[in-house]
Amino acid sequence: MKRNLITVVIPTLGTKNMNRTLKILNSNKYIKKIIISLPKNFEFKNYDKNMKKIQIIHSKIKGQVKQRINAFKFIKTNNIIYMDDDLIIDNNLVNNLLNMKLQKGLRSVIAPIYFEKKTI
Repeated sequence: MKRNLITVVIPTLGTKNMNRTLKILNSNKYIKKIIISLPKNFEFKNYDKNMKKIQIIHSKIKGQVKQRINAFKFIKTNNIIYMDDDLIIDNNLVNNLLNMKLQKGLRSVIAPIYFEKKTI
């Protein structure tokens, strides 16, 4: 089921605590790799080093778009999830997105609807 594997890309400055989201992503069987994309000279320390799916990379240029583009050379899966570093997800998000993607076909682009905590 290689075509079902997913790479997650999270551009960040390394200051947010993403442990909850990273644990959920790391435990998902469809997630092959979680790429944390940082600007040059920035560090990401606040995560569990036992999460083997996490790969830390550095971009020459600071900026969310540049950091996402830089991650492309590290992606080896057909499916990509781009996430911001302040998102909190639940266990079903990845599976639901993948199911929608498989229904729509390989050339489709899908996205969830997000709500801020204060609006729920």
